[in-house]
Amino acid sequence: MTTSRKVLLSDYEVGDKDTTAQTLHVDSEEVNALRECKEQMKTTFGKLSFSCAVAICAAVSTLAIVTLPSKGEQAIAPISEASLLNGLCNVPTVSEAGSETVQFKAGKAEWNGCTGELVKTAIGDLNGDGINDGAAIFVYNSGGSGYFTYLLVFVASEKGAQLIGDRSLGDRSRANSLKISKGTITLDLLGHRSGDGASLPTLKRLAKFKVRKNQLVGPDNLQLIGPDNLQLIGPDNLQ
Repeated sequence: MTTSRKVLLSDYEVGDKDTTAQTLHVDSEEVNALRECKEQMKTTFGKLSFSCAVAICAAVSTLAIVTLPSKGEQAIAPISEASLLNGLCNVPTVSEAGSETVQFKAGKAEWNGCTGELVKTAIGDLNGDGINDGAAIFVYNSGGSGYFTYLLVFVASEKGAQLIGDRSLGDRSRANSLKISKGTITLDLLGHRSGDGASLPTLKRLAKFKVRKNQLVGPDNLQLIGPDNLQLIGPDNLQ
């Protein structure tokens, strides 16, 4: 024979409960069944809570992988043609110091009776960091008859375009083209033969340069007179 007793619904957190105390007469077997149900529900909710905690931790860990520059760091902006043509640059000159800092605007600059112009530019990654660097052909006149031509090479840095090397191309040499491809600068240049007029160079030269350890490497003297279509290849047979 089963016994019965009064059981409060508030003892079993099952379903909604009325705010007033309610009682039921149930058999002891049913009471045991309700208790087991209560324990199972606690276990299930506990597992769900643990799963949720694991999911939240995983999400936080994923977000932590995304790193942002610290307050003291600056992102390196890629060099563009516009930034070269309108930048502040320390350029080689025939002054006693050997260089002067000038401000370019639309590729041109005037200072201390001198004029300068960036007549050609090229943009591309030169040091393998995935950020665009640049090169330019700079023509400079100090007031006389000479128009001195230079190759300028820049790498992108936290402070903007950084000049890391230059090459003198001679007086009134003419750059046909300037390109950057696969980390190599290729310069197609007309220099002077011994019989050429100063303003009419006819000697074709092709020179290649690279940037290694933040230094410009390639032929140093592009003013040498040589045979037609002379090719000047930089160190290690740059191709």
